[in-house]
Amino acid sequence: LYPSSMARIKGYMKGSPDILINKDRDFLNKVDFYFVKVLCLNNPTINRDFPILSSMNEAGIRNFSNDTQGKEFYLDKIALEDAENFQGLKFKIISGYFYNNGFNNKVNDIIQFLFNERLKQKKLGNPIEKIYKLLMNSSYGKCLLKPIDSDIEIVYKEKWGEYLDRNYNFIKEYTEIKDCYIVKKIKPISNHFNNVSQGVYVLSMSKRIMNEVITTGEDNNCKIYYTDTDSIHIDYDKVKVLETEFKIKYGRELTGKNLGQFHIDFDLDNSVGEIKSVKSIFLGKKCYMDVLESKDIDGKIITGSHLRMKGIPNQSINYTCKKLNKTPYELYDDLYDNKKIKFNKDMSVSSMSEFVRQISF
Repeated sequence: LYPSSMARIKGYMKGSPDILINKDRDFLNKVDFYFVKVLCLNNPTINRDFPILSSMNEAGIRNFSNDTQGKEFYLDKIALEDAENFQGLKFKIISGYFYNNGFNNKVNDIIQFLFNERLKQKKLGNPIEKIYKLLMNSSYGKCLLKPIDSDIEIVYKEKWGEYLDRNYNFIKEYTEIKDCYIVKKIKPISNHFNNVSQGVYVLSMSKRIMNEVITTGEDNNCKIYYTDTDSIHIDYDKVKVLETEFKIKYGRELTGKNLGQFHIDFDLDNSVGEIKSVKSIFLGKKCYMDVLESKDIDGKIITGSHLRMKGIPNQSINYTCKKLNKTPYELYDDLYDNKKIKFNKDMSVSSMSEFVRQISF
């Protein structure tokens, strides 16, 4: 999703931002990009199952809601336009910054080159394709780095006294091991720089890519059950409807393997046909499972599972299923019924004697 976004943006904004004095929308529509604090003047004229705007609740959890009137939001140009276009929201501009020095569009060519190279190496079975994937995603993530406030250094014991004399003011903690110390030092954040404004631009464009698909589905009676970053769960027989309506509205092919396109993303060993989910359980954010079905080379129906549970790897889920003598569907069904389950790591792949995490929903 993020490489698709980087290919679609106009480029990275040039220069430094200016403080927004003229808050007229005609002026804002003419500038290259902006970040604004706004007051929402109404609730949506189009309620969405997946609302455009969100805010943090008291527990620190992001909540997407159709209840927007009288609330303040921090938006950029894309988010504000999407809120207006997809939900009919109206805003009063309170304050902000704007860029109007053009774009450096080199990122568009570079990300397309990396994407094409990855496809080429993937077809050849070259594992370097994973490096290309990492480069594409990290080129987005690098823009949004949080301050790095500590360094780790290893100091041998024969140099410890001199090191301590020179660095005692910067040492947070240290651990003594056989012949050296592992030291955590303070790193001044005055030396930290990031490019968060460009990262937010990429993130907002990625949300627009998803919003276009989801709202087209909602507007054409295509029930969408779940979305997570770059994927949606939709009824299998509605995919063609969504493809057709999306092409009519945006003039682009929705399904494909190119940047900005979508495709069925399930994996099932020995499958030679399309793979679909025949049963699903959604427990919460990033915690769900699908029972998969397809056909093998002999035309026989084969099944499998697509498992997601944030913080718990599939290996642990499968190990717990085996231990409890349950299928993944039965395990998730128990969690859906508010039963508490302890997940143990398989001791064959763990250097710890025990690692237990108990979860419930």
